[in-house]
Amino acid sequence: MISPEGRHWVLKTVNLSWHGYKSKLKKMYLEAVEKGSNLDELHELVPEDELKYLISYWNTSPAKEQSKKNKRIREKLDDMHTMGPRTYAALRHNLLILRNKKQEVPNKQEPSKAKVYRESRTRNLNKTYKTSYGNTKDNMKMESQEGANDKDSYVEVKVADKSSFILAPEFVHSIQR
Repeated sequence: MISPEGRHWVLKTVNLSWHGYKSKLKKMYLEAVEKGSNLDELHELVPEDELKYLISYWNTSPAKEQSKKNKRIREKLDDMHTMGPRTYAALRHNLLILRNKKQEVPNKQEPSKAKVYRESRTRNLNKTYKTSYGNTKDNMKMESQEGANDKDSYVEVKVADKSSFILAPEFVHSIQR
């Protein structure tokens, strides 16, 4: 039994999981169609009536248009993280564990935002990426140049780049103090 307070969280989590699962299914379906192979593997993962519904939906004009629109939007993103489904919280936790293994006295302080930014965008040389690495490299260079001062330079990097500007500079500067 789920408490009323936790119901929203559970429903949201299940919804996100199903959304991710459908994305993987669609990729598997499109690869199977492209190769001309049968859909037996998909039938093992999803009940047949659900799979038929999803395939019929994916083949509708509105779904295809939405897919094209989302693809165009993703292509405009120029500073993507490379963590896949891992969360920033998990990354920060792993960085903290790695740092504490290297030190004799454990340090409970969170890794800096700049460190998290660098680690979240480090690319694997054996992988092919669809997006450019140029803007990310520029941000990392700017971050390392400004890293000599005592402030967390991540905020400065993100404020300087208007394309990824999210918060008003006044707000950012007020929280830096």
